[in-house]
Amino acid sequence: MSKIEHLTTLINSLSKTEKRYFKWSYPWKPGDKIYGDLYDIIEKGNYSSQEVKVKLKEAYPDAVLEPAYKHLYKMLMRSLRNYESDRSVENKIINLLGDVKILFNKGIFELCFSEIEKGKKLALRYEKFGYYLLFARLELQYLTSLEFPGLDEKALLQKQKRIIDIINHELFINRHASLYELLTFRYHKQGNVRSEVETAKLNDLLLNEHQIVALKKHKSFESDKLHLHFQATYFLMAGNPDQSLKIFKELNEFFLEHKALWADSPVYYVYLLHGILTDLHLMKRDADMPYFLKELEHVQSNSESLHLLKEHLVHYHWLGLFIEQDNLPEAQKLSAQYEKQFLAKKTIVPPNTSAAMHFRLAGVYFMLEDYSKSLQLVNAILNSSGPFISSQLYVLSRLINLLIHLELENEDYLFYEIKSVKRKLKSSKKLFMLEKITLQFLTKWVNANERNKALQYYADALEELEKDDFENQLLRQFPFWRWAKSRLLKKPMTEINIAKTE
Repeated sequence: MSKIEHLTTLINSLSKTEKRYFKWSYPWKPGDKIYGDLYDIIEKGNYSSQEVKVKLKEAYPDAVLEPAYKHLYKMLMRSLRNYESDRSVENKIINLLGDVKILFNKGIFELCFSEIEKGKKLALRYEKFGYYLLFARLELQYLTSLEFPGLDEKALLQKQKRIIDIINHELFINRHASLYELLTFRYHKQGNVRSEVETAKLNDLLLNEHQIVALKKHKSFESDKLHLHFQATYFLMAGNPDQSLKIFKELNEFFLEHKALWADSPVYYVYLLHGILTDLHLMKRDADMPYFLKELEHVQSNSESLHLLKEHLVHYHWLGLFIEQDNLPEAQKLSAQYEKQFLAKKTIVPPNTSAAMHFRLAGVYFMLEDYSKSLQLVNAILNSSGPFISSQLYVLSRLINLLIHLELENEDYLFYEIKSVKRKLKSSKKLFMLEKITLQFLTKWVNANERNKALQYYADALEELEKDDFENQLLRQFPFWRWAKSRLLKKPMTEINIAKTE
């Protein structure tokens, strides 16, 4: 990505308040400053990188543009840092750390050490252990350079011991966090376990987690949070959403009891509610979803980006609830509302989160038989940045892409695309049962005259697959069986009973 594209993304992501703050901090008039005109060109128009360069060159034919890009970027980042400076505990601590260094360099030692003590207390109160270590080491560095004024050996040893205790606890948290990150990496990249081999690997992680917890010496919000979230994610991946939900609810209560520790940075709580709602959807516990959806709606977001993420997830889970309740009119209405609020404005949300919503929207339009719209949404997933999309979501999108082209009667495309998907899945070792039976059905469809027999085979195989603990959660993400049955009965999907009875 070029510097212009980075600048464009950054400027387009600014909220109205952030834009006002930037212009207030660095006022300019048109034609006055090159960086100001560059900002205006990007902010006011929907231009490509090359068009931005051409327009800027027209306004400043003799100027070297590269410094203008760098200068505008630095000013934007400085403005955003200043804008966020007092909006979180972490920013307050960072600012206090800067104040301490200034005070020492100016020789105001008494106030300097007072601020260090204040910083250490603040860091411990909010469990920002890494920042505590910065203050504590800075304190010893300053005391050493001043030849330990008013300090005896016992007090020095106590300060050193406290640092070692905090380092050990921080090391424990980092080991636990590394294990949790590995688990969530597998969840986002691979999804739920779909074979005995994957189950064995997952159980190895669980054993490691038990060993880490056994070494725990200090209690903290962070360490307890990591343990509960690890357990909840483990059971979700292992195909036990009931146990996962039980622990997620315990984690939710734990968060509410310690609200002061995360209220200024609620993004983790937003993702926790997202996890609970995902569990409820997989378990078809739609009666329990509205309570947690209301909790999500009421989370106070302290930034524009978090507000957009929260609103996105609210739409995503309400849409899932309407689909679960077979309420397609409301699902269609919400889909149109989401497109107007997010897709039409090209709102920035995390890539995989956005792709998951595209997939859910594609499912709604597929059931409504708007296959062109469904294809457009699926293509948005397949054409997005590969590394940021989970492999499971990507594979499902390729399967749905094939079913859409079947409906659109693009049989030449279908013939070659089936082979392409099969090669891709075999090479990446992702050819599991759902993928196998879907590709087998599609191969029979394009090569056989008895298509009803192929459809019946597919519907029966899907129904049998629901008994497989490794596959049934995946089947809930798209109505494969419902589509096959609608084809067999020659009825719209909206008229097919979701409970699998004729």
